Amino acid sequence: MRAATSLPRSPTSPTGPTQEGQPTFVPFACNKLPKTSTSVRAACTARPAAHSMTGRSIAVQSTLGGVPYTEGFVTFRELTRHFALHGAEFNAADESEYESMADLFIGGPKPSDVLECTRTSAAVVRFSPTTQEFAVMTHDRFILTYFKARPCASVPPWEPKVNCHGERDNLAYFRKECEQ
Repeated sequence: MRAATSLPRSPTSPTGPTQEGQPTFVPFACNKLPKTSTSVRAACTARPAAHSMTGRSIAVQSTLGGVPYTEGFVTFRELTRHFALHGAEFNAADESEYESMADLFIGGPKPSDVLECTRTSAAVVRFSPTTQEFAVMTHDRFILTYFKARPCASVPPWEPKVNCHGERDNLAYFRKECEQ
């Protein structure tokens, strides 16, 4: 796990203290933002946050510039879309917390009870039979998805069959996803 001071900095990144005396940084992807993107740019200089599940401090670079183990979601739009679809499944307060949880699960050290495979595209797929977490990361370490898998057969008939898969169980879904 990297400390906030060892995160990669761009050549134009400010390294001086902020008003509170904390070092500030601008991730590489944030330097590509238009100067008018002040709200997103502000997110790019966010200070490290604590991981809600473990309580351990993790250095969250930004929702655009990568997190400790992965490069994060490819775009802020993808992160926002996935958070809207799956954030509530993890009780994530916001996009940053959701991305941090996804980062730890798919890119962090693999717990012994988590299954992992590598697709022919070199994408990594992880599934936890204990928590039902499922995630996919590209070969260049971008998060593609993170959610709690559930078969559509387990959805009550009165609920819409959304955010579910057609396999008989989650292990079968994981195996099918590994074949891609």
